[in-house]
Amino acid sequence: IFAGTRPTAGHTVVIEGLEPKGETLFIRYRVRGPRPDEMVAQMLTTPFLLATTPAFKGSASFVQIR
Repeated sequence: IFAGTRPTAGHTVVIEGLEPKGETLFIRYRVRGPRPDEMVAQMLTTPFLLATTPAFKGSASFVQIR
């Protein structure tokens, strides 16, 4: 899961859950940013998460939780 370009360090991607429904595996994820009072580097970053899941026959659908 790639979160795109962010203006500072401190951003992360977290998988909140996997939910198989019929022929689709729903992958729920959240992109977290730094806290407002957190000191972070001012630099472009591209946060991502690479993970494996159990084998699933069907399609995957990514759902961002805000």
